[in-house]
Amino acid sequence: MEIEKIDARKLSTDAQKEKRILAMRLRDKGMKNSEVAQIVGVNPGT
Repeated sequence: MEIEKIDARKLSTDAQKEKRILAMRLRDKGMKNSEVAQIVGVNPGT
């Protein structure tokens, strides 16, 4: 099951911040960018 990707630019500033924090924590745990992107629900290039 793939999480639906959203246009993160349309999120509130607080929601964007939460996604960034989550992404940084996952990267700190050693996850790959592609894995983090799938979990956070954004494009891997983001």
